[in-house]
Amino acid sequence: MQKTSEIRSLDLSSVNYKGTCLQFGDDIFLFDNLDAVEDCKGPLCSPTPCRFMFLLYIVCVEGELDFNVDMKPYHLEKNDLAIIRSACIFDDFQVTQGAKGILIAISPTGKYTSDSSRSTLYLTRNLIYPLILHLSDVELVSFIGFYSHLKQVLSRKDDEFTGDAVHGMLLVMQSHFAQLQKSMNGPEDTRRKETASTEIMKKFLILLGRHYTKERSIAFYAGELCISPKYFAQSVYKASHRHAKDWINSYVIMDAKTMLSMGDLTVQEVSNSLNFANPSFFGKFFKAAVGMSPKAFVKSMK
Repeated sequence: MQKTSEIRSLDLSSVNYKGTCLQFGDDIFLFDNLDAVEDCKGPLCSPTPCRFMFLLYIVCVEGELDFNVDMKPYHLEKNDLAIIRSACIFDDFQVTQGAKGILIAISPTGKYTSDSSRSTLYLTRNLIYPLILHLSDVELVSFIGFYSHLKQVLSRKDDEFTGDAVHGMLLVMQSHFAQLQKSMNGPEDTRRKETASTEIMKKFLILLGRHYTKERSIAFYAGELCISPKYFAQSVYKASHRHAKDWINSYVIMDAKTMLSMGDLTVQEVSNSLNFANPSFFGKFFKAAVGMSPKAFVKSMK
């Protein structure tokens, strides 16, 4: 890996598909030509870890796919589906020879997408770690047919009604995956409705992806949302069962761990990249979260 001073945050506007992918503005990105994955100059093939600012669906059609999300390895085989939330750190995407897969990336702020539907909320609420589901052979064939139709619709870029069609098709896809997840969770997992708390949580995660390297206070994010810090903190916990401070710290710590594990940045360089006042303050912050100093963490990775 080449040396970098920070973990880059990438959205769909950074994708340069060069004919290997299908993209609809900066909102939706489709990719299924794994033979050309090395030629795709988009975020999948970045030489360094990147924080993906979009929701990502990966379906393994044939062979095996491997990748890391937030420094943890994931392995997909035929019929496996991975759903990865926005703002995760993604790297080391690998495919076996002859592997086939489908990737659908959706911007969380795209004008043709909606994350206020019950199915989308069901899929993404509390989606801290990638969700791995297994499709039956019939479900896989059905999804491939759906994907082919979605590609045809997205190809009609000059059609004034394409956006409506895409929006509806994505809701159909997400509702199917939500039902599949619910069947795996069992009857005790009740349906959740859109609330003010989930809306605040959604906006908070978007803001967090933009500002976490410089802003780590609850007051800042509450101010951006024009609500009181107390109400903000209560809303985030109600929506995610996780404290806002834990969300903020997890983003910072994951960047710190990723940069330190790459082995070519000093503790001071990592501290500077994450805008800490000095390495000593960064060291205390890191040890409180990880249980060891940054230097001890680097040694543990060798």
